[in-house]
Amino acid sequence: MKRNLLVTVILLLTLLGSVMAQTRTITGTVTSAEDGEPLPGVNVVVVDRSIGTITGADGTYSLQVPGDAQYLEFRFIGMEDQTITIGNQTIINVEMVISAVGLEEVVVTALGIERKEKALGFSVQDLDSEALTAARELSVARYLTGKVAGVQVTNTAAGTGGSSNVTIRGNSSITGSNQPLYVVDGVPIINQGQTSGGMWGDNDYGDGIGDINPEDIESVNVLKGPNASALYGSRGANGVIIITTKSGQKRKGVSVELNTNFSIEKINLFPSYQNKYAKGYEGTNIYGTWIDIPEGSGDFYELMRGQGTDGWGPPMDGRRTIVNPFKYEDEEYSTMVLLPEPKDNVRDFYETGFVNSNTLAISGGDDKSSLRLSLGNVYQTGIVPNHKVTKYNVSLRGISQVNKWLSVDGKFNYIRTDGSQRPNLGSNYGNVNRTFTSLGRFVPMDFLKEYYETTGERGAWPGVMQNPYYVVDALRNNDYRDRMIGYTSATIKFTDWLNLMGRVGADLHTEYHKKTWPVGSRSSSNRRGRLTTDMLHYRDINADLLLTANKQLSENFSGVLTVGTSLLTQRRDRESMDARDLKAEGVYTVSNCQDLRPESSLWEKEMQSVYFMGQLGYKNYLFLDVTGRNDWSSALGEGEYSFFYPSVGLSFVFSDALSINSNILSFGKVRASWAQVGNDSDPYLTKQGYSSYTTSFAGQGFASKSGRIPLYNLKNEL
Repeated sequence: MKRNLLVTVILLLTLLGSVMAQTRTITGTVTSAEDGEPLPGVNVVVVDRSIGTITGADGTYSLQVPGDAQYLEFRFIGMEDQTITIGNQTIINVEMVISAVGLEEVVVTALGIERKEKALGFSVQDLDSEALTAARELSVARYLTGKVAGVQVTNTAAGTGGSSNVTIRGNSSITGSNQPLYVVDGVPIINQGQTSGGMWGDNDYGDGIGDINPEDIESVNVLKGPNASALYGSRGANGVIIITTKSGQKRKGVSVELNTNFSIEKINLFPSYQNKYAKGYEGTNIYGTWIDIPEGSGDFYELMRGQGTDGWGPPMDGRRTIVNPFKYEDEEYSTMVLLPEPKDNVRDFYETGFVNSNTLAISGGDDKSSLRLSLGNVYQTGIVPNHKVTKYNVSLRGISQVNKWLSVDGKFNYIRTDGSQRPNLGSNYGNVNRTFTSLGRFVPMDFLKEYYETTGERGAWPGVMQNPYYVVDALRNNDYRDRMIGYTSATIKFTDWLNLMGRVGADLHTEYHKKTWPVGSRSSSNRRGRLTTDMLHYRDINADLLLTANKQLSENFSGVLTVGTSLLTQRRDRESMDARDLKAEGVYTVSNCQDLRPESSLWEKEMQSVYFMGQLGYKNYLFLDVTGRNDWSSALGEGEYSFFYPSVGLSFVFSDALSINSNILSFGKVRASWAQVGNDSDPYLTKQGYSSYTTSFAGQGFASKSGRIPLYNLKNEL
């Protein structure tokens, strides 16, 4: 019995020693060969085994490896991968050198494909996160001002929360849009907006790109010209702005980032007003009637007439005394000396705008996955009184390397925007800026403010088209926007040179606009009170599939080939109501109006596409690019749905070919390209339609036929 027990113990100890001999612990430190600093977040993996770790903040690591493991691999972005033989070592320290590929700048191009900048046959310019945060703006589009060659950024007169108009290399269309296509993480987004209100005015509710939180952006790449953006089809005809957002970092632990920004806005340039002549026309009694003041005194003074805005009246030099028209209805007339108001009385009407933005970002991960959550809010007040815009932003993005063949990427972004008292634009009575262009310089602004605050009415006086204090307070508008942008993608890596990527993205948002006019407002359509509402729904869904091969064909030749297909579906809904003649003053509901004028519209469009992009490189200094795309658009005429457009480009890096190494010329390249970009149209131009109305005749519904002749054989613009 004792002998059996002893044998058992010896066997157990032998097995335990054998097991312990099968694994061992390897430790070490990873540093940069350039400056000797430790490198955190370096991936340390056992070759051909699913075992690994990452270095800590001090560059150290500790890893349990099997006894038969032969190699450790060290990987870090921007550094050369290193494979070290384990042998009998238990301490392995590594110095990592900067990758030669890292020295050649890589940019994101069409369809989210990363390519070396020197190999491109078209113009592209990029901005990294440092350039974006150097001068913080709330709109991504405004970041581009003065930073990208050939890009012009102008803003509408809407001020806070308004749109930005971006053009790349000038305008390409006289009547159509000249806006570039915005692509966020490979998915095109809707960029409604950029309105100046037109001739008769409207409100600017902001553009689509203004919803993207700048604090979430990693880089921006601008593709210029049709050759650069050919793979995006007609939507990229005016150029493409590609935005890559932050995705967290593959490292142990959790990172918390908080950014808070405060800024103020004040009027910079201000129009010069003439202070020499009053409103009206000079002459004897051309303004109105004569009134004796005090009544019965026999001292008569001239009374200005109407609300004329022409400035050809008598000189405002103190020599003319007239009847003071700025009084309450129950007050007696008095006189006033015709003199201009203080120089800055209009400037003092405007306020100091205030902007406060906050972003809290939490990110973390490991050697295979990363996750980033961002929470942001913006509060803005404009320089026009009562103008306010608030915005809330939630963004979640995750990336995971499931195994050595499969990786996935996904993102969800929700944006809520609320606006109130956005300035009216264009030539209408609700544009307070237009009010000041015709305001008589003799008009006392203090009285206009007091009158509105006392009576709540707009009033009517000579030289006053509209009381500005009434405009910014009584003529009300409110709006909100709910928006969701998201995508999911998966990439299968068959070999180190062949992969397949599938992606689906969506941009969905709903907007609501409401405007009200109180009883007594100017113009016949608003005089008895009015309410207008607009409910708009936008939906874009993009799906694409790309197969990419990137291989060194021989010692001198390299090749890249991408073939893909995509599907785009678009839908736009609008439900609006124009309700007039209030039953009860101050109650702005549709049920309180007597004259109801509803309107609705709907359009849908689908585009199916196939495309390819190929590049042949010679000795890494001569590159030939060829692309082609074929679209099938539902908006075109029968038998004309399909259209094809190609591009070709050639680039020659002569500084590499001629081995030029000079302090004067560090890099030199010449390129030439040719491209065609097709374009379809808005839907339903090929069909005859009707407009239906709520009005009727003899008990029958009323409808009108479209005055446009349908283009049954409508072709693409190529």
